[in-house]
Amino acid sequence: MPLLWKGVILISLISSILADDNVISWKNEQIEAIRSANPAVGETLIVAVRHREEYLRATCDFRPPPNDLGSDVSYKVIDGIVYDNHDEVVNGIEAWDDGGDPSVCGIKILAMEDIHDESPDLEKSGWTINLAFQQGGIFGQEKLAKIEVEIHLKEDFLKPILERYLGHLPEHYDLSLIPDLTSTDELVHFQGSVKITLRTTSYPGFIIPVQMNGLD
Repeated sequence: MPLLWKGVILISLISSILADDNVISWKNEQIEAIRSANPAVGETLIVAVRHREEYLRATCDFRPPPNDLGSDVSYKVIDGIVYDNHDEVVNGIEAWDDGGDPSVCGIKILAMEDIHDESPDLEKSGWTINLAFQQGGIFGQEKLAKIEVEIHLKEDFLKPILERYLGHLPEHYDLSLIPDLTSTDELVHFQGSVKITLRTTSYPGFIIPVQMNGLD
């Protein structure tokens, strides 16, 4: 599952399974992406992001994957209520905050529909969550006050290349994986880190996409 955010190069990625609501998550030191473990049309779908506690969130917006159904709906969470892009309260979708955690912004779709699913086309984006904060300082950058996270629903989703339109050319990857050899779980658990060296070749040059496929 890929994450997309602005201004980070050095990351540490950890995958985990959360017991409540049957969700899974992927995280590093700055952000945690959360979604339902087995998304399917007709079932409950949770899509959420957890940020660092010290970041005071101003806005939280959700954009479903692009589709061919003629729908351009988007959602925003304000004071625990989900609104659409016409500022109407949305029926069938609730705000989700992982049991009252103020650092979590998410939505819970009670019955997932086709417009909430994603295309098998690798060039299409998944769910996009935009977080804006009251003050900058993300990754030590005073003017950086926004994070955009992209969450895919499909398993084994791997975009073939780093999109050139973002203005970067990857030059070197330094990857480390540390398996949990003491776990008796059927699933393999591990921690890891990756340092990516990119060369900025063109505009925009400030969006760094990081692929987090198959970490569970």
